[in-house]
Amino acid sequence: MKSQLRGLFTIRLVAYLLPDSPNKRATTQGLYGSIFWTLFLLVPLWVILSSQSAQAQTCNCSDYVYLNEPIGTNGGMVHKFRINPNGTFSEIFSNSPTNTLPWFPAGAGLPRPHGLGQDLNGNLYIGSNETTGPIQKLSCSGQVLNANFIPTTGYNIVSKDGYLYVNPTGISSERNRIRRYSLCDGSDQGYILLAEIPAVGSLIDWGLSLDANGTFYASAGFNNGAASRYIWRFTPTDTDFTNHTTYTAFVDNPTLNSSMRTPNEVWGITSDPAGNMYVVATEGESLTNPQTFILKYNSAGQLVASTSTPLVSTALQGFGGARGLVYYAPLNVLYLASGPTGDCISIVNAGDLSYQGAAIPNVPGQNPKTIALTTECCPVAASLKVDTTICGATVGQKIFLSQITGSCRSPICGGAWTADAGNTGIVFNQCDLSFTVTNLATACGKFTLSNTGGTCGDFNIEVKVDFASVTPPVIAGNQTVCAGTQIPGAFTAVTPATASKNLRYQWQRSTISCSDGFTDITSATAATYTPTSSLSLTTYYRVVVSGDGSCTSPNGSCTAVSNCVTVTVNPLPTVSIIGTNTVCAGQSTSLTATGAASYRWSTGATTASISVSTAGPYSVTGTSAAGCSATATTALTVTPLPDAGSAQTLVCNASGITPTSTTLTATGASSGSWSALPGNPGSTSFVNGSSLSTTVNGLTAQGTYTFVFTTPGNCSDLVTVTVPVCPCTLSLVAAATSSTVSEGQSATLTAVASVPGTYTYVWSGPAGITFSGGNTATVITSGLPSGVYNFTVTVTSQAGCTAVATTCVSVPFITCATSSFAFSLSAEAGLGTY
Repeated sequence: MKSQLRGLFTIRLVAYLLPDSPNKRATTQGLYGSIFWTLFLLVPLWVILSSQSAQAQTCNCSDYVYLNEPIGTNGGMVHKFRINPNGTFSEIFSNSPTNTLPWFPAGAGLPRPHGLGQDLNGNLYIGSNETTGPIQKLSCSGQVLNANFIPTTGYNIVSKDGYLYVNPTGISSERNRIRRYSLCDGSDQGYILLAEIPAVGSLIDWGLSLDANGTFYASAGFNNGAASRYIWRFTPTDTDFTNHTTYTAFVDNPTLNSSMRTPNEVWGITSDPAGNMYVVATEGESLTNPQTFILKYNSAGQLVASTSTPLVSTALQGFGGARGLVYYAPLNVLYLASGPTGDCISIVNAGDLSYQGAAIPNVPGQNPKTIALTTECCPVAASLKVDTTICGATVGQKIFLSQITGSCRSPICGGAWTADAGNTGIVFNQCDLSFTVTNLATACGKFTLSNTGGTCGDFNIEVKVDFASVTPPVIAGNQTVCAGTQIPGAFTAVTPATASKNLRYQWQRSTISCSDGFTDITSATAATYTPTSSLSLTTYYRVVVSGDGSCTSPNGSCTAVSNCVTVTVNPLPTVSIIGTNTVCAGQSTSLTATGAASYRWSTGATTASISVSTAGPYSVTGTSAAGCSATATTALTVTPLPDAGSAQTLVCNASGITPTSTTLTATGASSGSWSALPGNPGSTSFVNGSSLSTTVNGLTAQGTYTFVFTTPGNCSDLVTVTVPVCPCTLSLVAAATSSTVSEGQSATLTAVASVPGTYTYVWSGPAGITFSGGNTATVITSGLPSGVYNFTVTVTSQAGCTAVATTCVSVPFITCATSSFAFSLSAEAGLGTY
């Protein structure tokens, strides 16, 4: 480690113990994605937060690949490779600087290494062989710590929550089990059963892996030809191992590549964060040109992709003969422990399963099988102090020291932990580097990790441990208010908060949800809170409580969050009034309220519509179904009616004629227009019909005409004009220009009506007499022979009124009946006309 990185750091951390659950969290990838389970509490889990604005970097970490070679020329070796930032591998040797021997060389005590797992303290667990065991415990520098840690063996070993999990191989009756062992002393802690594997038989679950969520994946089909193949996926609890719970296969006889021939075998299994599963399967070596397949199943257990390569490669490349495989998240690739004639470690793209080449090329005599990913760390400073406050611990709780060493979320390789003699309320467990809480009231402690030389060089880490407890209150106050008009009531604690020391409150609110968007409410730091203003949106409230630890040093604090209460804000109704705002005097109009469920008018009416005729303001309050109210107002203007004048009756003249027009005049308005109502006796027209006074023409038909005057405000008044049936009082005088004319001369006759006007004249007289001048008042007769002539004239007015007059004209020598002279006639005997 470079010297400029080394110095003294002090870090304040807060660790929270979360509730236990069936899916205990674990991390397979460390800082870079390696399979190393960093959360290893026997019960609750850890979240470690810094009390500073930015957490100081405690460690530098790297990802590593461990590879077992149980047989072959290189049998008995375990290799260790660092994954460099560019994706290349660098081998870690056991004899630096010569660099000729692998991390664990052949002949050093692992004759046929099978299985490889790492615990949270960085220790490695490797089976001595695949049949009898035992499983040995080694440091991450390759030192054997316990050569007989577990007196059995397994094909694969994984670790989580302070336990080792092994699929045993040495005893046939164990082949249907996954056993759990204590990290402290390797003691048996129970097992679960795989239902489809017979208690005694040849079917073996070779594959075993564990993801970041604590879900196990197992595969069986090795040593079984083509008889049966299974994939299991399950997330057990602690009691499942003590109760020996049986799990049935998630995929029963999974679909293999359609071109895969039998016999075949199923080997290693791994998974990615999306739940996809990857399985290695090989065709039997007795077949011609046997193939090795990688099979990809989605989270529903359906085969979605596959790829293959020859089991035996003359080019000594590819993944033919692969057994174990692991998924590496940072590069989204699979690393495979390939067979004797392929790569040493192959790289395959996890998306499309395309072969990416060799991470480590073929080494003569190789035969790798088990492969594992880990993350290992070294402190950034030679001297490091970490103050940690643990929240929510309980008596009997076991806490691992590796979880309270700052930002080191993976093992620190090297060093030895010691407990301070002045620790109280806790007991140090040297066997698995944990401590157990015995008395929360007095629990305080200090632990030191010291190291000399090795991979990380000299360092000293001092960890002080403080304990605090805080219980959030259960608050009440769910309520419903109307937007902008009601202030919510107080929020109170049904169950009060508690804290180990110095209980504090901070109320928060959010307008998003009960799980997002919360911000502190200024000055809301009491046990209860009463909002001070109305709300426009539904708002969520909670209170964050905090309390301090009980130790003198460190003295951190813990927080807890109450339940969430909701103030549901119902919107106000959008109330409006529909209807005309102006009416004419003597009329009424309808006002209708909309937008609410019920209404109350300023008149006292509770219907949606009211009829009004009086000028003035009107208001209505509408109430929604949720009980929220809003008010709308309007004003009614009453416009006076205009006066169209008095009814008219036209006056007849003596000839029975009435005027055909009259004048209409409106008052009481400043403007308006005239119109005729439909149904009048005849058509009429107006002169200046858009003014107050107009002349109406066309009053020719007898009867009553109705006319209306309308103002711009649509107020109107009616007036009638009657054209009467007129009596006939016409008289006529007829006379001749000369009452006596000479024989053979014509007479001029003239008729004079008593009333001037337009008339039609019809003249008549004795037979044979004609008239010139037509039907006019003056005519001239044809020449008249001697005698006395009476003429008659009939006059007809336009109204049909008639009058008759006569006149007489005499021709000389004939005394007219009206003359004053006398004459005598004498008759002689005989008949004749005189």
